[in-house]
Amino acid sequence: LDCSSASPEVAQARMVTAIEREGIDAVLAAGGDGTIRRVAAVAAPRGVPVGIVPLGTGNVMAHEIGLPTAPSALADVLIGGPVARVRGGTANGEPFFLWAGVGFDGRVVSGLDHAWKRRIGKLAYARAIAGALGAPPDDLEVVVDGMRRAAAWVIVTNASRYGGSFTLTRHTRLTEPGLATLLFRGGSRARLVGALSAIALGRLPRLEALGALDVVRPSRHVVVTARRAVPVQVDGDPFGLTPLEIRDEGPELQVIVPPAPG
Repeated sequence: LDCSSASPEVAQARMVTAIEREGIDAVLAAGGDGTIRRVAAVAAPRGVPVGIVPLGTGNVMAHEIGLPTAPSALADVLIGGPVARVRGGTANGEPFFLWAGVGFDGRVVSGLDHAWKRRIGKLAYARAIAGALGAPPDDLEVVVDGMRRAAAWVIVTNASRYGGSFTLTRHTRLTEPGLATLLFRGGSRARLVGALSAIALGRLPRLEALGALDVVRPSRHVVVTARRAVPVQVDGDPFGLTPLEIRDEGPELQVIVPPAPG
């Protein structure tokens, strides 16, 4: 079933038809994390395993499960690998499996030139990052399981990695249930640059120790609002504007993974 030339809506409709009428053993998602989310949204509630062919820029899902990059090794995994179960969350009622971001990364993703991204890959993010840093700081009101917080940038994550292989948190693991909410404090460009540097260098625990970051784990119900609408991203794709409501009750996805060592 090749849906590469179809719109996301048409591709999902074709997958539903193939799974329910023709019988499908597994679905292969060839693309980045956003593509995987759209495929998984159809496959997960129908109990069909998903195999990943990582063709995106970040490929966080592939990093999370330790997927090999060599074509022959990848083929072996897709053909004979075991299945791991991933419990997703919901963002405004729609399933997601990695993370949702409100504020800075939402602005980056919404400002990305996708034609340029296809040509030069990760370098296309430089212009979008510069644009997001130039925007006025966001003032977000966040309610996590009934507790009210303030933040300039919020990430609700089901994964441990971010933006590729960067470590976002050690409080979560894709194959273990539970979400974590990261609340970045401060409303200045310097604070945002500091947060980005901490992610890139693996120093978020230091940011937390300094009081510039709060991590709430587990997070079952998260609501993010703002006085002016703020961009949102989900699994690396634009997801409109606030308000955003996150719940940890998403569908269970079966992912084809490499065999355990030994």
